[in-house]
Amino acid sequence: MAKIIYPRQWWDKGRAERLDEMTRLYKAAVKPILKKRYKAWFRKKLLERLAQNPEYRKILLEKKLIQ
Repeated sequence: MAKIIYPRQWWDKGRAERLDEMTRLYKAAVKPILKKRYKAWFRKKLLERLAQNPEYRKILLEKKLIQ
């Protein structure tokens, strides 16, 4: 039987690669919020949404964006 080769998922990546991805996502999602380019309600909604992800939550807590 042929072995099925799945595309690489985020959990296959090494820690360093995952962190790179986190920083990329952080720059894409959180930096603009910090620059207050968005209305306050949108910023709040987005922060709430991001806080659901434990890895993001850690970043947001470090940056003191959430309690």
